[in-house]
Amino acid sequence: MGQLVDARTWIVDTLTVNSELIQGPAALALGFSSLTVAGTTTLTNATVTGILSFTTASAKIVPGSTRLSIQNSLNTQENFGVTEGGDVAIRSTLSVPAINLSAVVALTFTNAAASIIPGATSLSFRNNANGADNLLITDAGIATIRAGLTLTAGTFTLPLGTGTGIVSVGAADSGGAGFKLLRVPN
Repeated sequence: MGQLVDARTWIVDTLTVNSELIQGPAALALGFSSLTVAGTTTLTNATVTGILSFTTASAKIVPGSTRLSIQNSLNTQENFGVTEGGDVAIRSTLSVPAINLSAVVALTFTNAAASIIPGATSLSFRNNANGADNLLITDAGIATIRAGLTLTAGTFTLPLGTGTGIVSVGAADSGGAGFKLLRVPN
């Protein structure tokens, strides 16, 4: 151990605690090169410079009674928060690179004009086996539907642009031989 300045100040290079470390009401600055705690550690207003790492197979951070908050460097805004009930709040962008993101409940957008911004070429709604595009929307706005489109109510309007087109209305004609066709002249 380093030099003992008084009963409350120790200067050490490495501190190992085998049972419990509790920091009192005053601020604590961890200025040593290594701190190892095998039991419970309670810190209030602690400043850690460097890397805080957990080495057990199942490490835990237990928050206060209502919320765990990760603030910005000025401590003026919450960047990430988790409530006691498990609700997560993120202040800005959530990036999930190269992994799958699963939701077991509804995905709800709260902005009045919410957006889904696809990748550079398209947005794909895949089947459950991830083997086919059920709906593919390209960056140019072209939509491809894999197995058809069903309307349960309302009117379907299909603008065909300036060329001639044929639209299959989808109802079998009276002879049952096929579909009624609607020809649109240019």
